[in-house]
Amino acid sequence: MLPNPPLLLPYPSDDSSRTERIHGLDLLRAAAMMLGIYLHAAISFMVTTLPWIPKDPRNHILFDLTVGIIHGFRMQLFFVLAGFFANLVFRRIGLGAFLRRRALRIGVPFVIGMITIIPLTLAAWMWGASVSDHGSENNFDESLGSILDFPSGHLWFLQYLLVFYLISALSIRLPMQGFSNWSASVIDRLMKSRWKPIPLMLLSTPFLLTGPQIGEPEAPGMSLRMTINAIGYYGTFFWFGWMLFRCRDALDWLTRFPVSCATLAVFGFIGYVGAIELEMKTTAANPALIRLFGNMSAGIYTWSTIFLVTGLVLRCFSRPTRWGSYWADASYWFYVVHLPVVVALQIVVHHWNLNPFAKCAFVCMVTIAFLWTTYHWCVRYTFIGAILNGRRRSQ
Repeated sequence: MLPNPPLLLPYPSDDSSRTERIHGLDLLRAAAMMLGIYLHAAISFMVTTLPWIPKDPRNHILFDLTVGIIHGFRMQLFFVLAGFFANLVFRRIGLGAFLRRRALRIGVPFVIGMITIIPLTLAAWMWGASVSDHGSENNFDESLGSILDFPSGHLWFLQYLLVFYLISALSIRLPMQGFSNWSASVIDRLMKSRWKPIPLMLLSTPFLLTGPQIGEPEAPGMSLRMTINAIGYYGTFFWFGWMLFRCRDALDWLTRFPVSCATLAVFGFIGYVGAIELEMKTTAANPALIRLFGNMSAGIYTWSTIFLVTGLVLRCFSRPTRWGSYWADASYWFYVVHLPVVVALQIVVHHWNLNPFAKCAFVCMVTIAFLWTTYHWCVRYTFIGAILNGRRRSQ
């Protein structure tokens, strides 16, 4: 039993405005997952050369721009929302039930995905290396020294979530009520400021300074090994979301200051991209200063965009709908399963004589059609769906 039973209060079901905010955030979480499908589909058509197979011979700079925009905030937003909903579930059902449910909903899919989805992805990757002109860039073909060297691919976020849940459970058991109350009061005050991305940027930037590149604490998915930098960086966003639930009435402030957030996001993105361009020039002076400026700009962009898109969703898409709830459930299956499908389709279109936009659209649409079919008929009302989202009854 928890030492403080009064904490176990359900989120008020009779407060329609709060219920709508919860629905809006759940829809936003689904959108963050779905954007990952486009991001992985678009990487193949970027002008910038990345260690991605297959690399399509047709490309366009717009894919670089959209991938950069999405990648700069998507997973950070996801961890904020994950922290928010984790605290919500904990306060509804208690610590023991919370840990058991997280082990079922996150741990089981992670383990099963590591022995099914990741090998399928690697098989598609090797197939792509045989047909792509960039096969030498295959960075997953090295011998494995231990099981920790095995790539986690796009499932890396599940591994980090499990760590954050355990840290949260430990913090609940420790005498940290004073620190929690202070943190909640600070966040409550920050939410009312139009300049809140700046102090939060100062909180997350130190974890980026020794990363492999500007804006990245580590190269995620390359192995099961986790770095302190990445735990601290993504944990900052998870912690923010966890504490945000305690001052959830301040969510209304997210619908304000869209101009300030948009302005900070634009300037942050320009500084972030500009610093990357400067760092790539071997003759650039003061590389440490460029990296510091770039990481600070990346932090401003990330936090500003999180607040901007969250506020827009809460303002425009908070009313509960049947389709919204359906896609919020489906997005988890979509993201976990999508990568081998995307890579295989990228290989299929590799030699097609079409422009890159048509190719990317084909990859995305066929992937979503396949995933929706499998989800609706093979997952949603089965034991698989019960593991991912809880049991659902067919209408």
